[in-house]
Amino acid sequence: MGETEHSMSACWFGRHWGAPFCDSTPQIPVPVGETCLWCEEPIAADDSGVRMPHISLQGTRYAYQHVECFLRSILGSVGHQLELCRCFGGNDDCEPPEMSRREAARAACDLAQSRWRQRYGS
Repeated sequence: MGETEHSMSACWFGRHWGAPFCDSTPQIPVPVGETCLWCEEPIAADDSGVRMPHISLQGTRYAYQHVECFLRSILGSVGHQLELCRCFGGNDDCEPPEMSRREAARAACDLAQSRWRQRYGS
């Protein structure tokens, strides 16, 4: 399928990360240099992630996210997953201040994978 045929569809880029999302959506070339919507770091040639339509008052554009930043937006932060944040009555901030947003997203993905393996095995 060409780029224009799925221009407003969700797409993924980089290496397949084992999720059904990669099986059911089109793959596009890595958008090197585009800014990640979550962490605001540029997408590098060896990154994997998603492209989604992003609708705002300024119009519709593409939003790119590293895979771990995209997953963090679904899973929640480490503090959220551990039920320490304000969502659960805690007073801890959901994001560790000593980490960059991308590092915090990676930590959230690592925690979720670790908990999954503990519960369900590899």
